This record gives sequence, structure tokens and C-alpha cells, in this order.
Amino acid sequence: MSNKQKIAVLGTGLMGAPMARNLCQAGFSTAVWNRTAAKAAALSAFGAVVADHAAEAIAEADIVISMLSDGPTGALVQADQALRSALRPGTVWVEMGSIKPEEARAAAEDLARLNVVSPLELAAGFCQDKVQLAWEPRLLDEEQNPIVDVFSEQLLECCPVVGGLLLLR
Repeated sequence: MSNKQKIAVLGTGLMGAPMARNLCQAGFSTAVWNRTAAKAAALSAFGAVVADHAAEAIAEADIVISMLSDGPTGALVQADQALRSALRPGTVWVEMGSIKPEEARAAAEDLARLNVVSPLELAAGFCQDKVQLAWEPRLLDEEQNPIVDVFSEQLLECCPVVGGLLLLR
């Protein structure tokens, strides 16, 4: 199976690596990057393209999944001028790191200035196995459903949450 959307996963540690692997196994063209290159390198066995720089990973991505360790790290990567130059208008940035709500809002506002869409924030958790995913309906469109399906067994409609989505075990 092959999916048309190109995905970049930034951060391939404990949570990001299984997510990237699941995307590869679901047929998505997946580029990966991690500050510790060895963590990303192992994903080449599943078909991921391993990038030397975050900007290289996101250059052709339709969807960027950021699974970095915390808000300050995410902000540092997002502020990189090479990455900012490589982002294409209309790219969807999905924040999945363990970051504070105000950090998520600031990141989304910053990305909006670059014409990058940041409609989703997933709470980090349990990405090795599929989980239930509660979502705010206005934040998830038809094109984003396939990547969410890779991580979830069941979509549950819910009231608005801080950044858009919430993983449930």
C-alpha cells in the first residue's frame, strides 16, 4: 500500500520512532530526523528516509509531525532558519511533543505567519500500540484522517481540548 502524502517526523526517540515505523508500514513516504542521528538511522530498515537536518526532512513534507522532548526544544528546532525556509505554505504541522498549552499556541501562531497550518496537537502517549483518539471535529479534515488512523483504533468526538486532539488509552 502506498499513500500519496509525504510525512516528516522530527524526533525519533521513545515515542517518535514507533510512530515513524507505523507510518512507514502503513505505506507513507516518511522522512525522519533526530538530534541524535543514530536514533533516526534505525528507521531506514522500515523504509524511512533519514535526514541529516530537520530542514531536509521537512522539505517535501505535506505533514510534519513534531515529537520533540519538550517545548523549548520544539521552539529551538522551529526557529531554525533553514527549516523555516524549507517549510512550504500549506504544510500541516502536527505537534505531538509533551509541551505546555501556551507553548503549543505560540508555536501555532508562529507557524501561521509562515502560512503553515497547525491544527492539531496530540497528547504524547502510547504510540507503540494503537489507542483511542478523541478529537475536536473542526480540527481534523479528510486528508489528515489517514495519518490519525495509523495511531488510533477508534476516533471519539469530544468537546474542544487545548490544542485539538487527545489520546486515550
